[in-house]
Amino acid sequence: MTPDEPTAKGPLAAWVASLPLATLESNLADSIAQAFALGQCEWDEHSLTRAWQARLREQGCEALDGELAGFASLLQLYGRHFVLQHLLQRLRPVWLAQGWILTIDLMRLSWRPLARDPAASSDQMPQLLDYRAHYYASLAPLCEVHEATVMDLIAQFGQRLAAWPARAADLASLGLSASATSAQITQVTQAYRRARQRLHPDKGGDAQAFTALQAAYDRLSAGFSEQRA
Repeated sequence: MTPDEPTAKGPLAAWVASLPLATLESNLADSIAQAFALGQCEWDEHSLTRAWQARLREQGCEALDGELAGFASLLQLYGRHFVLQHLLQRLRPVWLAQGWILTIDLMRLSWRPLARDPAASSDQMPQLLDYRAHYYASLAPLCEVHEATVMDLIAQFGQRLAAWPARAADLASLGLSASATSAQITQVTQAYRRARQRLHPDKGGDAQAFTALQAAYDRLSAGFSEQRA
């Protein structure tokens, strides 16, 4: 069984099995390359999906439209979302080889050039084996999803969205910049551990600052799908 083959029957399993992945991937790459040529290096997921769908329709491919029409609206939205994220993960190493880093966080997708200075580029390298890379590496989870599952995922997203306004301040309290994203959970955890050692009341730290640090880390953790170490 290949990574893209379903492991369990769900409402979308047959649709997933019929997807022309090579066509979908090449059209997604072309849509983004066209935007690059116009200087656009940042998208929200909805806008990118619409541009991608339009390009597919021009070629007569209905994989993301008519072929999903028979499913509940939540399943349609989640199906498009998952396939998009899956293909972005497949394309990530290609863009990296071309000198572009793809960053995916809660609200946006952005591409930026990899620094030419080797000393600087080491700090910019994304952790490609982050939770998104693992979760979206295979289409198997999509084959198992049901509408109730999607509702649970939406609830989790709502929790992460609620934590978003405080994100920059929370990152700053850990000594990280606001550009640190969910692709860098290791950095967040390491920064938290360093700050915890410094601020712990048992080691002469300030109790109020320690409590604020813990609250900031808890809010940031809501944006991660990995289990905290």
